Formats: sequence, C-alpha cells, structure tokens
Amino acid sequence: MFDIKVGVPFLTELHAESERLIIRMAEDRLVEKGYQYVSVPSLLKKETFDRQAHITWNQVTRLENYRSDEIGLSGSAEQGILELYTNSLMLKPLKLFATNQCFRDEPLLEGLKSVREFKKVEQFAFTTPEESSSVFEEFLANHTQLISDLGLKYRWVDQTFLDRGYHKKKIDVEVLTSSFGWLETCSCAWFGTEQADRFDISGPANNIVSCTMAALPRLLIPLLETYDKKTLEHVRSVIRT
Repeated sequence: MFDIKVGVPFLTELHAESERLIIRMAEDRLVEKGYQYVSVPSLLKKETFDRQAHITWNQVTRLENYRSDEIGLSGSAEQGILELYTNSLMLKPLKLFATNQCFRDEPLLEGLKSVREFKKVEQFAFTTPEESSSVFEEFLANHTQLISDLGLKYRWVDQTFLDRGYHKKKIDVEVLTSSFGWLETCSCAWFGTEQADRFDISGPANNIVSCTMAALPRLLIPLLETYDKKTLEHVRSVIRT
C-alpha cells in the first residue's frame, strides 16, 4: 500500500490518487465558502520561526546547504502566511487557505502516523475580536464535516489548558483508528492578538485563528483500515455525493 523511507511516505498509485482527491475536496469546499487561496513557500526565514516561538530553531527541519542562510522548512502553512503578512495593516476580516508540503523533525517514526514530510490544507483567518469565536467554530466545523463525510468516527479534545502555548482556545480533533486508537487529524486554535503582535500585524482584524482542514497521509490511516484497496472507490463516491 505504501513505503516509508527515512520518514517520507511513498504512496502506491491508488492511494496517491486518494490523497490527491481528498486534498482537492478540502480545497474546493473552502473555495465554495469564499476563502481566498494564498500560495506560501515551505522554505522560510529563521526570523519567522523565532517570531512565532512555537518551537526552537534547533527543532526546525533544515537543509544542510541552507544552514548558513538561516532558512528552515515549515511545519505548517500557518508559518508561511504569517511571514507573508508581516508588517501588514488588516482593516477587514480575511479568511484564507493554503496547501503546502510540511516538514517535522519527528524523533519517532510510525507508519503514516508520524512522518517527516506530509501535505496539509490549512485554514487561516484575520478577524475582529467579536467574530473570532464564530470563525473558530466555522473552521472546526469545516474539518469535522469533511471527515464525517468520509465516514470517520471523531471526537473533540479541548487542549486550551492542556497544551503549552499562547492560544486563547484550542481544540484538537481525533479520529478512531484500529492501529493507533484515537489519532489527531486537526488542531484548531484562536490566538487572540498574540501572533499579530509578534509579526507586527495591526488593524481592527488583528485576531488570528488557524485550523487544519486536511492533513495527508495521516488521514488515510482509518480509510485504509476500513476500505483497504477500495479506499479510492470510497473517496470517489463521497465526492460524487
């Protein structure tokens, strides 16, 4: 079904197509809602990671020939969006999404669960304090509707006070798998103005909310467990309906 080489997944033809269709389905749903697509790179400046302060520079995945230039590989499109909008004035709310290659320096590699390179569709919004809560709920609903339509059983886990960080609210979504039990597929966070302050983003819409829409290939795990070689057929049937 797939091969893993030093933490990088190589999907077979049928499962690669399933991955592509799920990503396209996630993107199309956000386009239909009027979200603006932004193209962000996966190579970012050290300054971006330092400003965000989620992980230390030593934890950032880097390419040897870029080390002297202080360039790192992003772990989420969120970082690229923040770099793109640094020093911006946000006068009106803006809902965005981006799809990119993400990189994590995972110390423990487990099949499709923990890999060093993967694809992710990310929802991101600049919003006013008054609208932040509704945007948070909308983003969360977008993801849960997607995985529910794929036939996956899920639960919410409130990480607001359990997970370290400067978020004001954070909910993780987990799907049920046979191999790993409950497995996280989404993290949705409202940061208030903290991220905007760190990146010198000002204006009335300076509250930031970000949320995973689809992360692959991890999302394939419960599908492969349930449908095996018929996974692609199942994904296509979901798209048709």
